Amino acid sequence: MARDRLESVLTIRKRAVDGLRRDLAVCAASESAVEARIAALDDAVRRDRAAHDTLDDAHRFQEMFAERRLAGEAERAAAMRALTEARARSAEVRAELVAARVAAEAVGAVIAERAAARAAGQARRAQFELEEAARSGKPPIASAV
Repeated sequence: MARDRLESVLTIRKRAVDGLRRDLAVCAASESAVEARIAALDDAVRRDRAAHDTLDDAHRFQEMFAERRLAGEAERAAAMRALTEARARSAEVRAELVAARVAAEAVGAVIAERAAARAAGQARRAQFELEEAARSGKPPIASAV
């Protein structure tokens, strides 16, 4: 009966590990998306600088470039905050995943220890029956063979 409960607990623990793996995959996708947005913003800044340097009358567009740069910097700062939050969430999920794996392994170890103890007990009983049969001269019981 206790074994059935432990098997159920192990199943629950394994499902928790699987759920956390899925959560970690979502976190990784979120981080990648934010990193891609930051790279796109950095590329836009480089393109604007290159375009500014190629214009003959760049001084006419100076204000426009400055406003676009300020907007881009604000957007990049927001993206960096989002990346920091996404990385923090990933770290939390990783820690939860490690704890869930350890819990599942602990339950598995208890199940294995109990199975080994049962097998050892059965082996001791079988050995005892064989020794008793040898001492008494009677044939061993069928369960001991």
